[in-house]
Amino acid sequence: MKRLFSNYQVIIIKRVFIHQLFCIALLFVYNSTWAQTTGNLHNLSNEALLRQADKMFSTSQFSYRKELRKFYSDEKIIQESDRQLSNFRLPDSTFRKPAKELTPLEISVLKAKHIARLLNAYKQKALLLERKQTALETLLTQVDEVLFSSNRFKNDLILLTPYLLEVKLRINDGTLIASKLPASLSQENIKAKQQKLSGIEKRFEGINKVVKKEIISLGSDIAENKKAIAQVALQLFTAKEKQANEQKNVALQNKYAAMTPKKLLRTFAELSEEKNWIKSSYLVAYNKVMALGKEAEVRYKKIELKKPPKTKRIEESKDTKKTIQALNSLLKYDSVQIKNTNELQSQLKALIASKEVFTAEAAVIGEHLSKMIFIAKLIKNLEEKGEVKPESMLSANWYKAIIAEEESLTKQNAEVIILSENAKKQIELNAKEIKKLMANYDEIASKKNSLERTAKSLMKVEKWKAKLENIGKKKLLNTFTTLTDSLAMRQRRLESYYKRYKGAEDTAKTIKRELNILKGPLFRIIKRESQEDKYGIRSQLYALIHKRAQRKQVQIFTKKEQKVDSLLVKPEAEKAKSKSLFKNIAGEKYQNLLAQNVETIQKRKSLKDSLKTSLDSLQMYLRQLLVKREKITDILLQQNLYAGQIKKLYSQAKIKRKEVPAKVNEALKYERISNFESLTHELFGVELSIQRELKRLSQTEEKNELQAQFIKMQKNTGERGSIHKQLEELQQEFDNKKVALKGTALEVSEQLAVNRLNSDNGIEEFFLGFINSSETQNYSKILTSNYVELIQLEQQQRILQTQIYKLEKLTKLEYAEKDSIPVLLTFLNKHLEQLELAYEEEWIKIKIRLVPEKANELINAFQVKTGRNIPLLAPVAQSSQDSIISISTDLLFDYHVQIAATKKWITLFKERQTPGGIEKEIDIYADIISALEAKNVVLKKSIAELIGHPKSELDKMDKEERPQTSLARLIFLKGKIGALRSTRNRLRYKVLLYMIIKLSFIVLIAWFLIKIVKSMVARVISTTTKAKEGKYTEALLTQKKSRTIVLLSRFFKKRKREGEEKVDELEWLKKADFLPMVYFLKALTIVVIWLFAITLSIETLGFNAGAILAGLGIGGFALAFALKDILADLLGGLTLLITKPFKVGERVVVAGIDGWVHKIGLRSSVINNFYGEKNVISNRVFINSTIKNKDS
Repeated sequence: MKRLFSNYQVIIIKRVFIHQLFCIALLFVYNSTWAQTTGNLHNLSNEALLRQADKMFSTSQFSYRKELRKFYSDEKIIQESDRQLSNFRLPDSTFRKPAKELTPLEISVLKAKHIARLLNAYKQKALLLERKQTALETLLTQVDEVLFSSNRFKNDLILLTPYLLEVKLRINDGTLIASKLPASLSQENIKAKQQKLSGIEKRFEGINKVVKKEIISLGSDIAENKKAIAQVALQLFTAKEKQANEQKNVALQNKYAAMTPKKLLRTFAELSEEKNWIKSSYLVAYNKVMALGKEAEVRYKKIELKKPPKTKRIEESKDTKKTIQALNSLLKYDSVQIKNTNELQSQLKALIASKEVFTAEAAVIGEHLSKMIFIAKLIKNLEEKGEVKPESMLSANWYKAIIAEEESLTKQNAEVIILSENAKKQIELNAKEIKKLMANYDEIASKKNSLERTAKSLMKVEKWKAKLENIGKKKLLNTFTTLTDSLAMRQRRLESYYKRYKGAEDTAKTIKRELNILKGPLFRIIKRESQEDKYGIRSQLYALIHKRAQRKQVQIFTKKEQKVDSLLVKPEAEKAKSKSLFKNIAGEKYQNLLAQNVETIQKRKSLKDSLKTSLDSLQMYLRQLLVKREKITDILLQQNLYAGQIKKLYSQAKIKRKEVPAKVNEALKYERISNFESLTHELFGVELSIQRELKRLSQTEEKNELQAQFIKMQKNTGERGSIHKQLEELQQEFDNKKVALKGTALEVSEQLAVNRLNSDNGIEEFFLGFINSSETQNYSKILTSNYVELIQLEQQQRILQTQIYKLEKLTKLEYAEKDSIPVLLTFLNKHLEQLELAYEEEWIKIKIRLVPEKANELINAFQVKTGRNIPLLAPVAQSSQDSIISISTDLLFDYHVQIAATKKWITLFKERQTPGGIEKEIDIYADIISALEAKNVVLKKSIAELIGHPKSELDKMDKEERPQTSLARLIFLKGKIGALRSTRNRLRYKVLLYMIIKLSFIVLIAWFLIKIVKSMVARVISTTTKAKEGKYTEALLTQKKSRTIVLLSRFFKKRKREGEEKVDELEWLKKADFLPMVYFLKALTIVVIWLFAITLSIETLGFNAGAILAGLGIGGFALAFALKDILADLLGGLTLLITKPFKVGERVVVAGIDGWVHKIGLRSSVINNFYGEKNVISNRVFINSTIKNKDS
């Protein structure tokens, strides 16, 4: 792409700006200061008058001659370029085959080399043409500078007229001797200079036209050379493709040469069918690339066709408004060009990305076509010998079609490659152009703002002048005093704003200093080790001025005292560690370097953020300061005008000496205003530099691929380091699992085993678990120990699987690093090229300043080598050489260390790419994974022996391999644990059968005993009932049968009261009242029988009956305590029934109640008093109180 904004146009913009400022300044000078200076020339002494005039003349002449010297220097560069172009010869474009016979592969190699030499020659010619074009544009710019400086010199000669007039008057009146007048200020010299300048202007205008024509002619030569380069590049690509095809043919010879003719035809036909669908995807990728190329070309032409606004009329215009409008149009043009160029960049990057997809598709179809062409040549040879007729299976023009397709494919591939290469070059040019446009935009914006401020000030001055014409003397003096006071007050306030600004500036400088000091780990190491290199750089610099450098004392460490960098050398303590299977094979050195480098990057990023914040604050304070300074400038200008008016009135005797304010003379000094304004302009320049720095910081933060790649790499290695630590912990845990368990660990494992055993039980086993015996308990213990072993094995297996997963993840991270390293190396190599170029440029700059006589030679050599221009710098004064060399040494040494550190990184990453680097680590990980998988297989077998194998494995086994016995089959399918479970369950069923029989016997005995008790009680009740009913015969028969009745009658007869008459047994039964006690004894007996039966059943089931009874006893005691009143009543009722202290119907006195017994119950009794009231009394009252029976 051509330059969107040429150097010539840039210098025109500068000239417009300077011209407008010059016109404004001239108007202002003539209106105010110049008039005062002209009027005050007679007050100057002869020496001061001549010194001022000579200084004005010398300054203008020096500036003019400086521009002339630059022109002659640029002219020499063009002459050198012409000499190089005239001596340059292109090699012969025709390739001539050697006389001796060569193989097709050898011929293709020679042809490719010949075309490559031709292409390099065309590129070298393009470089020479571009250098000449750059030199011509620079010369054209310099011609314009010379014309501008000569015009300014002529204006300065005109400005000398009042001085020369004053000199002439003094010579005429004899106050100045003519011999003391410098020759440069003589009338003859001034006229001669003016005539010479006019002639030079005509001459340089002619040179301007010639140079422009030469630039146009050279542009056509460059375009033709570019076309030639494109054609030769296409030829080279075709030659390389043929060379690659010949190399493939050598490999295909072994594969297809031995095939039969029919098989060759069939293979060719199959490849033709495959080619159709392969070509479809290839054409999609090709069309996409070409479409993007056309879009980029359209946008490129749009940018090229958009020309910048014309600046010639602006230069001639003295109208400030028109100038500002023109600068606005230039700003608009720049912004549009920046936007269009950025869009073009995006399209070109998309094109390059699509080219990568196309390359993959082209490789596939190219491989396919090379096979087809080789087979086609074999078939063609067989056809010529008459061994095969291809028309039987192939189309008529099959051979020509495949050859034409190969040529078409080669051409398309060459078009895409050339298009992508041009796109890459264009991206680099666009990046430079964007930077240049942005710099131009900032410069024009700054100049426009400055011009607007100057125009605004001039308008204010004109308004103030108009007011001064109608102002009175008193108001004039009062206003001047007010302005003086306001100025003093504002200047005091300005100091506070200036302090804030300086504080923010100091903060920004501190952060910048920290940023400059903060370097990466390799930079620090190399800097510490390369002090001798610094002395070498200093020696080379002093050698340029033929001096010897003084050696500064450098700290050198002996081997014993040498400092060891922990990043590069492993500590002895770490070396002494036992080797672990999972040690960090990538090395802590590598990981620490990356970690520290990323830490430095992050710290730099943090400092840059702080710097941005500090610069924002600095910009804010600077704007406040500039606003205050502009107001003070207005006061200074206004004060100057009022002081001029006061002096004018004083000279006209309208104001007395006493009325003149004290600071009028100070206000008349325009140097005060100019100095103040120059500092303000400097601050505006500082504001612009701050804006540029903020923009640069934001741009660098947006995208820094090298830092992003380093951070990505460090994340990778950091994750690998943490995985290595986890693997070591897992290995230690695995080793601990293999050791015999003791103490708490054993108890925990047994508890886990019991829980696992219980969780594996089904419903049947759950209920069978209540049946215990010594044998089943032994089996349960064996099962528990097996489960302990199973849990250990499963834990070991889980650890192994986790280790395998971690190692597979490590392998993936290694492959990710392997893919990232080429990308990182690309950025590092690019960064290294930039550093080396900057390093060389700094060397050239210091050489130019120290050895000015070789400046042109050095500049030309650097331009030829790199294509970059270096401005002609001012030579260093002899007194400043030492300080400049000291500063340059530090700068060059910093570049030297950065280059060495970058090379170290490149070497380190290249070592990672070697077979002993990442590939070796991947192999080690693969070996470890294989070993762990082998261990895992062993563990799986051990676990299968415990829990069994799936039935599918048994079905896959041969008859001979299958277990023969049922027990072996059971162990194979359910494992040792399953077999033990089955055996334990069988034993439990046997125990269960025994328990059922025993329980049945216990229940039967209990039932029989209860039956006997019930029968006995039933007979007693029956006899007693019959006796009471008067059925004495039946009662007597029952009595004789029942031994229980006899015993009861004897028992109760002994309990007869004294004085009671003896009666026979039947009479006694008739009168007996013991049936409630019988019922109670019956229930109590049944309860006791069942308690004994249940206790025996519990013992039979294997439970501890004693513990249960003890628990029941405790529970019974608690229940009895809760029901003590009820139990007391029941016991009292039972006592009344047995002891018979009174009968129903008898009169008793108890607890203060006197009455007749109506009812005697188990819990309470009823007594009716004299009033017929029923008193229900608890039986415990009868036991605890005195009973008076009045009827006994």
